[in-house]
Amino acid sequence: DASSVYWTTAGTAAGNYNDGTVMKVALGGGSATTLAGSRNYPFAIAVDGASVYWSDDGNGVVSKVARGGGSVTVLATGLMGVAGLAVDGASVYCSAASNKTVVKFPIGGGGVTTLAASPSPSGIAVDATRVYWADLSASTVVTVLRGGGSVTTLASGQTPEGVGVEGIAVDATSVYWVTGDGTVKKVAKP
Repeated sequence: DASSVYWTTAGTAAGNYNDGTVMKVALGGGSATTLAGSRNYPFAIAVDGASVYWSDDGNGVVSKVARGGGSVTVLATGLMGVAGLAVDGASVYCSAASNKTVVKFPIGGGGVTTLAASPSPSGIAVDATRVYWADLSASTVVTVLRGGGSVTTLASGQTPEGVGVEGIAVDATSVYWVTGDGTVKKVAKP
């Protein structure tokens, strides 16, 4: 955000993934602050104006905490292999690779809605109308309306064997992604 950088740590002890943390530090540097500790292999992370959201891949939980710290709120359970989180003013979106789905749920918690089936979703981004992600096994970059519906392929042949898509983002006109071989690509939004 405008003042801090946020990240997760899987755990400090070799093989112990139950002591992961969600952290932040000021953009100018300084001492790191632990926002949430004793997490079970935290991985994907997203931030909005009020909260920090993350997935605990060790137990399939997505949670949030205020950007300044405080009580942790569990938002959704049963979401394994979350490779990306995105948030808008109303919902959290995630690509759950082990569940082979792209889903959303309210930022305050509640029922999980499946937006699309996807064999191996990775990364995720949202704009005012659509959700975007890469499907690693299909080697595609795809999109669906934020309310669900038909999946549209935007680009194919994007993830050669063993390379993968490392991130995805959108702006007003394009979808951008980085492949594991260091290539940055883009395609026009639908």
